[in-house]
Amino acid sequence: MLIKHRNQGGFDLWEEVNGNSFFTTAAQHRALVEGIAFAARLGKSCDNCATVAPQILCFQQKFWNSEGNYIVSNINVDTGRKGIDVNSILTSIHNFDPAGGCDDPTFQPYVKNI
Repeated sequence: MLIKHRNQGGFDLWEEVNGNSFFTTAAQHRALVEGIAFAARLGKSCDNCATVAPQILCFQQKFWNSEGNYIVSNINVDTGRKGIDVNSILTSIHNFDPAGGCDDPTFQPYVKNI
């Protein structure tokens, strides 16, 4: 992925819907975050990664439905096909970071103590 094309749409996880996919956007963010960490281990930096990763995380907030209680799997689509899809669940599984915090902005799954 070229960083300059990060805001362009593409196909979703199933390669059926053209628009902005939550899974694809989250995978882009994760790749940049891991790229930053990898560069640091090599004694290098990835300044573009460090600049763009927070922008992508911010863009991900647009995937919340209007009430803010679930993730819409695809946005900016012209097929009318959007809403809840298992790709949102797969995104949380794929991007789960056991060292990450449990909060909505980073989309980390968590279980509340009862």
